[in-house]
Amino acid sequence: MNKIKKIIKHLLRFFPTFKLYIIYLNFSSIFNKDTKTPLNLAEEFSFFYKKKKLKSEQYPFSIHDPRLLLGVGSGYDNFTLVGDNWLVDEDYKPIAILWGFNDWKYGFTADYLPEYRVAFAPRKFAGYYIARALSILKIKPSAFIVWGYTESRFLHRSASRGNIPIFRMEDGFIRSAMLGASHATPYSLILDKTGMSYDCSAPSDIENILNEYDFKNDKVLLKDNQAQEQTTHK
Repeated sequence: MNKIKKIIKHLLRFFPTFKLYIIYLNFSSIFNKDTKTPLNLAEEFSFFYKKKKLKSEQYPFSIHDPRLLLGVGSGYDNFTLVGDNWLVDEDYKPIAILWGFNDWKYGFTADYLPEYRVAFAPRKFAGYYIARALSILKIKPSAFIVWGYTESRFLHRSASRGNIPIFRMEDGFIRSAMLGASHATPYSLILDKTGMSYDCSAPSDIENILNEYDFKNDKVLLKDNQAQEQTTHK
């Protein structure tokens, strides 16, 4: 704890804007909202100091402090909050928790989901830790988004018990000039609320669209197609 106090003093000395953060914690988080007990300022700061420093050289992103956005005791301390939606209309858009994502994907994935406030779960979460992390959330997530089929059976059961839908995300049909192993940003992503296109054992959104959608009577689609044909034959 003494080491953390020294770090805070160092920041206050060399980074004046850091004082605003300290003032915020002093006045808005000096008492725990649930227990009404005093909080230790150094302990509050150590939360963010101890977290693993996540980054992506290909697609940089910023991490938001859940204690500043949602208050102390929100339960989202165990997750990584990424994306501008946490700063704009932060109380309006639903929260989606994403599972099985490498940290280099955080930035472009959050930007790909403008309808959600995005929180990434650590990949090390398993079994009991999943149940415990979900049980203390003050705001129920509207959806779980899983990379491919990487979720555990435990997460699947937790989603069923909480009546939380599971959506799936993967690289789109147009990937990139480089392989994903090189951490190249994909040109497209697929968000499927039913299954995945490569899984022949279950339906998927794109399969349902191709089988059931009435393309012939979609006036907007037909108009766009005609305009494209005219452009191509010029």
